[in-house]
Amino acid sequence: ALEKIMEQKQRLQQEMQKYLSLRQTYKDTDMTDYQKKVILLFRVMSRFFIDPVKAEEGFLALDQLKDTNVWKSLLSLLDPNTGSHQAHAIQDELLKILGEKHR
Repeated sequence: ALEKIMEQKQRLQQEMQKYLSLRQTYKDTDMTDYQKKVILLFRVMSRFFIDPVKAEEGFLALDQLKDTNVWKSLLSLLDPNTGSHQAHAIQDELLKILGEKHR
């Protein structure tokens, strides 16, 4: 069971990396193509959560954020060289930023 969970976590991380790469690639290009690809990625990623509909809504809200600190934090969290203590600090900072945005 633990092996399956770790596989799913790794797959989710890979899909998030694809999304972040896509986001950087499509900054100033055709938004229709970008939207189609993003929605597909969000559907794939949302399947890893208990409530896929709610997860997809969260991903769509995330996609609307403009704060570069959020994106830097996500990239750092996905970096395999980020240690656990550093990851916890990044996570806390990210939650603080997101909490301020949604008050």
